[in-house]
Amino acid sequence: MENRKYKVCRNDVYVGKVIKTSEIYQLSNEDMSERLRVISGVPYRSILFILDNKDLADDLLYRSPSYPILNLTDDEMCLSLGEESIVVNGACPLAQLLE
Repeated sequence: MENRKYKVCRNDVYVGKVIKTSEIYQLSNEDMSERLRVISGVPYRSILFILDNKDLADDLLYRSPSYPILNLTDDEMCLSLGEESIVVNGACPLAQLLE
């Protein structure tokens, strides 16, 4: 976010973990809410974000790149990422946590 005086709706804010992953794989049962998982990941930091127009994480607190979000961003895009990619894992709507 470039504008430091921005306003966002609480219902649009997500929380998650920025991780560096070794490999992303897809579960065989597509009915599950977590279709994609990582084999191992190095945690970097927590993140508060909103979704941009490509369903990537737009960080609300830091000036950082837009990260793909496992199970929110297009699955094919996430699966095509190379090894040691940086992604957001465990994304959860903030409103759900505050209820």
